[in-house]
Amino acid sequence: MRIEAAFDSLTISSLLGRIDFIPTRGEIHLLAYLASLLSVYARKGEGASNWGYTFVATPGGAPFSESLEVEIQELVSKGAYTIVGTSIQLTPEGSQLQQALSKLNLARDRFDYIDSASATVYALPAGLIRAAIARDPDLSLVAAHRRSRVLTSYSAMARLYAEFDAVADVLGEANGSLFAASVLWITYLAEQGPSISE
Repeated sequence: MRIEAAFDSLTISSLLGRIDFIPTRGEIHLLAYLASLLSVYARKGEGASNWGYTFVATPGGAPFSESLEVEIQELVSKGAYTIVGTSIQLTPEGSQLQQALSKLNLARDRFDYIDSASATVYALPAGLIRAAIARDPDLSLVAAHRRSRVLTSYSAMARLYAEFDAVADVLGEANGSLFAASVLWITYLAEQGPSISE
C-alpha cells in the first residue's frame, strides 16, 4: 500500500462528500495532481518529487498516477469504495480508514494541500478545473502528440514557479492561502487560449 496515495484518495472523497459530490476516478487524479502543485507553491521552489508518487499526462491531456490508480482499485476491492455509475463513493469502512490514516504524521503534511485542492470545487465547477489544467502547456502538448509523459519536468517546473510567483504577487498578504492560490491559478489557466489539443 502506498500510504500517501491511499490517504489522498480517501481524503479527497471524504471532503467532496461533504457537499454531496461523488467524484470519478479522473477527478480524484485531477485534484490529487492539483494538491501536488499546491505543495510546490507553498514550498516556494521545491519540486514535486517529495509528493510520494508521480503523475503522467495521458494522451487525452489529463493527469494520471499509476500509484493512485492502484490504491483506488485496492480500496474498491477492500470495500472502502463502492462504484456508482462512473463515480466512486466512500463507504463507512472507507471513512473509518480515512480517519485512521489522518492520524499519521504524513497526513498533517498533506492535508492542507488536499483540502485546498478539493475546496476549489466549491468555487469552480469540476469541468472548468479539468479544462483549465488541460490548458497547462505540458498537458496540452502531450495531448497534441497523443502519448503519455511524466509531468513536472525541469522546464515545466521553471514555468510553474514563474506562474506561482505571479499568483503570490497578486494575492499579496493573502499569498499563504492555498485555496485562493488554487482558484486564482485555475482561473488564469481557464482564461488562456484553447489548449493545443482543442
